[in-house]
Amino acid sequence: MKLELSAQQKNAQAEFRAFVNQEICPDAGEWDKKEFTPPELINKIAERGFLGAILPQEYGGKGMDMITYGILNEEIGRGCSSVRSLLTVHNMVSQALCKWGNKSQKQYWLPKLASGEIIAAFALSEPNVGSDAKSVETTATLSGDAYILKGHKKWITYGQIADVF
Repeated sequence: MKLELSAQQKNAQAEFRAFVNQEICPDAGEWDKKEFTPPELINKIAERGFLGAILPQEYGGKGMDMITYGILNEEIGRGCSSVRSLLTVHNMVSQALCKWGNKSQKQYWLPKLASGEIIAAFALSEPNVGSDAKSVETTATLSGDAYILKGHKKWITYGQIADVF
C-alpha cells in the first residue's frame, strides 16, 4: 500500500509551513520563556480559520479532513508546541460540542469557536487525581435550571484566556 499526501494536502502543508515560518518560528522561544502567547498571533490563527479547522462549514469552520488537520498540528507544533496546544485543545472542545451538543448549543457556540471570538480549554486535571478521567472528583449538580460546579482543577492549558471549558 502506498500512502502519500494528495495534491490538496501538499498545498495545505506548504501554506501551513509558510505561516509557521513567518508568524511563529521567529518568536517562539521568547514566548515560551515568558509563558505567553500573543493575542495578535491567536487572531492571525483565527483569521486563517485554524481555530475552526475541523468544524463543518455550516458553523463557520473549514471542514478540514483529519489528515490535513494532522498536518496543520504537525506544522504548528514544529514552530511552537505551546501554540499547537492551543489549537488542539480548542478544536477538541469544539469537536465535542459539534458531536454531542444539541442544535441550539451548536448554533450558538460553534460559530464563535470557529471564528476565535471565544477560546476553549479542557479542564481535566485535578490536584488529587491528575488526568485520570475515571477518578475526577469535581461534580456538577442540577439546581433548578442551572448546574452548580464543585471541585478544583489544575494545569488547564490556555485556561487563563479561555472563555468556555
